[in-house]
Amino acid sequence: MSSPGVIDSTKFVSPTSKGFQSYLDYMNRSEAVRTKAYDWYNVAMDDLKTSNFEAYNQYMSNPEKTSALFSEAHDFLTPEQMEQMVVLFNQAQDNRSLMWQHVVSFDNAWLEKHGRYDPHTHLLDEEAVMNGTRSAMKELIHNEGMEGAVWTAAIHYNTDNIHVHIAMVEPEPTRKKYYPLDKEGNRLYSSQTGEVIWDYKGKLNQKNLERIKSQVASAIADQSEMLSKINDLSRQHVGKRDSLYHALSRDRQLQKAYDEIYQQLPSNRSLWKYNNNALNGVRPLIEEFIDDYIQRYHSDEFKQLNEALDHAVFFYQETYGESRYDDFKENKLNDLKASLGNGLLKDMNEFYKANQTQAKLLVKYPNYPSSFHGRGRSLNHLNAAFEKSYNEQKNLRDYERMKEEIEYENNAEY
Repeated sequence: MSSPGVIDSTKFVSPTSKGFQSYLDYMNRSEAVRTKAYDWYNVAMDDLKTSNFEAYNQYMSNPEKTSALFSEAHDFLTPEQMEQMVVLFNQAQDNRSLMWQHVVSFDNAWLEKHGRYDPHTHLLDEEAVMNGTRSAMKELIHNEGMEGAVWTAAIHYNTDNIHVHIAMVEPEPTRKKYYPLDKEGNRLYSSQTGEVIWDYKGKLNQKNLERIKSQVASAIADQSEMLSKINDLSRQHVGKRDSLYHALSRDRQLQKAYDEIYQQLPSNRSLWKYNNNALNGVRPLIEEFIDDYIQRYHSDEFKQLNEALDHAVFFYQETYGESRYDDFKENKLNDLKASLGNGLLKDMNEFYKANQTQAKLLVKYPNYPSSFHGRGRSLNHLNAAFEKSYNEQKNLRDYERMKEEIEYENNAEY
């Protein structure tokens, strides 16, 4: 399977355009007529036709058959429901709403691989395709703030590439108005009516449009288990900070590396963030520390994580065919290092405050336990040490006040 599993395209047309009216005519036609009239409304692929005619011909040849129109609420629009939808589309046209047309096209071999299409019987899991379309449109409408938008869609079949065509309008437009300007920057006026020329803005956020493809693909080829495994390994095993702190409390080799990093940190503790440029000089030591920690304590889980990430990259590449997914694995591993690195730096910040507190307490309370110098110990450990000293003090109120003042000073310094 050399072609991407899923491609998509989006275009909008004005309410006075031929494309808008053609779709209204198309909605009232039978499935057989709509199959033959495919070119009447297929404006969403015009950009692809211009930029990549070969891909256009491959993916968008006239369909062999067309499914019934479906919508957000219905798998099959009855004549009454169709009439209601036509009324809404006409209302949108009267109110100068734009029409957004989306096409999501599949490589049939990709559908077959994921168990959604049988090339011998030509049976498609239409429910999965429709539910994916609904999920994608619901998210798009919400993200674009077009909560009153309505849409219809149909599935088109052909030999190599099944595709879904979607048309969306706003019966009550909410988009911002756009006023074209002349060369001098002045608004244009109609020569017939004298009124200022304007239209609703049609461009949608590119990230939101990209989500259409991924939402539909996710419904057809559910990868939630794969992604859950990646997150679980990253957060609950390899990247779990409690495990790092536990290792620090008993591993002398890690403690030695810890001290080396700690000594090279800038005096300004607000800069102690893993990706802060101020740590460029010491970051290689932090990365070496993390690599050593993972190898010594989580080598098996890290191997599983790499295998899961490789599987994810392969899926994304065969599904979308986009090079940006090549960085998926690297980005996930960088996120893991950043999380562990920030966990380490957070502990060093607590380590600094604990030592500062201990030094100040020893000035006033010489009997305060001086053994507290543990890496990987949180403030809970410090509080335990406080309580031990607390029981040894005669002046309870003075001790508590001193403790609170020192903690406040240490936090204020940060």
